[in-house]
Amino acid sequence: MIRLLIADDEPPARMLLREYLSGVQDVQIIGEAENGTEAVATINALKPDAVILDVQMPELTGFDVLERLEIVPHVIFSTAYNEFAVRAFEENAVDYLMKPYSRERFTRAIVKLQERLNTASASLSHLEALSHLLTNFPTAQAPSNQAPLSRLMVRSGSRIIPITADDIVWIEAAEDYALLHTAQGKFTASTGIGELEKRLDSHVFMRVHRSAIINTHCIKHVETDANGNLTIILTNGAKVKVSRSYTAQIRGLIV
Repeated sequence: MIRLLIADDEPPARMLLREYLSGVQDVQIIGEAENGTEAVATINALKPDAVILDVQMPELTGFDVLERLEIVPHVIFSTAYNEFAVRAFEENAVDYLMKPYSRERFTRAIVKLQERLNTASASLSHLEALSHLLTNFPTAQAPSNQAPLSRLMVRSGSRIIPITADDIVWIEAAEDYALLHTAQGKFTASTGIGELEKRLDSHVFMRVHRSAIINTHCIKHVETDANGNLTIILTNGAKVKVSRSYTAQIRGLIV
């Protein structure tokens, strides 16, 4: 089932898309957005497989939206303007629909999306298997008290690249995956945050929330509010809230 989100500021356009999609099997509309800011928030929250994205929207354009996403889904652009087509395909768009478009033309775009997802799924399985093999290879040779991971293999587009644990500023849970925030950018790990917590150096990496681990070497300062809630400010500018169950660990660092 393809989890799809519609982002378009025109109610008639969203209505037409709902109508066209009502006859498409294996596609579920999980949300809608009517401006760029709402699109960013909704896509980051729901993490759809794909989005039908208008180029010209209030507050943020479709391209601005893509720059602010944590994980970019597959995109079908839908717009009345043809001058953005080149940039759309530079952004690896699945298709570029010129309004007004027919049901037949829309169906062809959905077929392209299904083909792209099928191909991506096969490639992802291969990459995850290779990443798992490369990351876990030393485990088979090492004793049960093996040293913490100092090097990880992560996906970056169609490549698998190495990053050192010291480069990780903080780790954010993303369902069954984890987002590694580094000075070089964000990378998605196929390993969940709980497993990473076990395998990283506990003297350096500290769990501060059920969805966050920080590199204590990257703490810039800690802020506290009137209620005693803590927020950690990291060297990359990120603000990570500390849940009450982990507050004692942070206070334990204070001398």
